Amino acid sequence: MKKLLLSLAGLVLLAVTASAQVSVLSSGGVPGAGYTTLGGAFGAINTGVHTGTISISIGGNITEPVSAVLNASGSGSANYGAIQIIPSGGGRSISGSIAGPLIDLNGAANVTINGANSLTIENTSASGAPTSTIRFIGGASNNAIVNCILKGAANSLASGTTFFSTGGAVGNTGNTI
Repeated sequence: MKKLLLSLAGLVLLAVTASAQVSVLSSGGVPGAGYTTLGGAFGAINTGVHTGTISISIGGNITEPVSAVLNASGSGSANYGAIQIIPSGGGRSISGSIAGPLIDLNGAANVTINGANSLTIENTSASGAPTSTIRFIGGASNNAIVNCILKGAANSLASGTTFFSTGGAVGNTGNTI
């Protein structure tokens, strides 16, 4: 009976992980987990579920229902040194129609999104609200967005495909796109 229960638990865990579009591996906290959105993975990082050096793999096309917000390490329970986001396989996308930022690096530092020439990040919202695909805010620093296709639809003074917002005391510095 014990073996049967363990086998069933293993199958359930395998099924949940297999359906996840976003896989997270970390050197601290819970070492591995799967999520259906990048926002779900960022939420887990923000609450301290994953810590240390973190690798996020995008294994399928993702539609974000709300902004994917990553807070600064040391803000609340977030505790990471570096985060790398990469696609697994070709032709991956992170998209959404959000009247705000699709990906929001809120004081986040040492984050690299390396699209390996096969990741498209797109906010399709044409809202008049401050809309962006990737927003750097609150002292976001030393981040890199490389080898990605970035697309945005909104066009206003407070919007942009990549948008550098208020930087706090230290500014949004050392970022590479």
